[in-house]
Amino acid sequence: MGQKTNSNILRLGLYENDWKSKYIENNKEELSFFVYQDIEIKKYIDRFFKIYGLLIHRCNIIRTNDQIDIFIAYFSTLDSISFINKLNSSILTPTNFNSASSILNKKLNKRIRFYSIINSKKIWYKQKYPKKIFFVAKHFVGKLLSSLNIFLGKKYKINFVLQNLNKSLSVRLKNSDALEFRKMVIQLRIYAKAKFFKEAINLFLIVLKRRSSTKLLAQFIALNLGNLKRHNYFINFIKRMFVLALKSNISTINGVKLKIKGRFNGAPRARTKLIQIGNIPLQTFKSKIDYNYAIAFTSNGTFGVQLWISEK
Repeated sequence: MGQKTNSNILRLGLYENDWKSKYIENNKEELSFFVYQDIEIKKYIDRFFKIYGLLIHRCNIIRTNDQIDIFIAYFSTLDSISFINKLNSSILTPTNFNSASSILNKKLNKRIRFYSIINSKKIWYKQKYPKKIFFVAKHFVGKLLSSLNIFLGKKYKINFVLQNLNKSLSVRLKNSDALEFRKMVIQLRIYAKAKFFKEAINLFLIVLKRRSSTKLLAQFIALNLGNLKRHNYFINFIKRMFVLALKSNISTINGVKLKIKGRFNGAPRARTKLIQIGNIPLQTFKSKIDYNYAIAFTSNGTFGVQLWISEK
């Protein structure tokens, strides 16, 4: 029954780092209540980040008596940039411009740099704009904190730690690993004109070097299945990418299993595509297998994406 169960739940407790929520309950009632709250918080954070075009890599919650610490590692996509540009036209007014300039305490030049967010306090996304300045950080974090405070009944102090995985991707590789990764990218150059290519290469590097990346990759595949019309072209790229990853020495992957079901290229009937590369010992408890799934909503129906990755 290894194929029927959730691989994460089946191996939960075998490794200390598997637990994504940490708290100490006083009785059994508090235990079930904390589990329910953590599940609802993570669901809301997933939906909230998707609205802004951000994909979550992992979300860890640590509780104390009167405080909740939430650590979120995320990957920003092109959809986040387009969403910020739409938000600019609706949020920006002359009053906002004056208040923002007073907060920054900087003299504004002819070419003003605009800072929008993607972090809880002061991680800014730089963009040039003619005569206005704005804060998406206040809109983003303020909305997230206010909604969580209402859900928790304003009983806890909430602290956010956000990590942007897009920054300093090349720093993680040594010189020898960087050369090998460059050779892998050269072999994928036939897909260079595709819209998803640059994003996929950045995310590919994260999957190679970071463990427990199935959630991020499954969300990315589902996002592109919803945006693209040439589904088979994108799936062939993902398959080619996995083949190169298993051949390289820089990856932490032993095997990959990808299962997608839906109406590919707008076909009248749904089909199931299964891609399995390497070893996926689902019934072996000692094997480190990370599993996740995602759903893509399209005009032709939904796509279900299931992903298993066997780690070294």
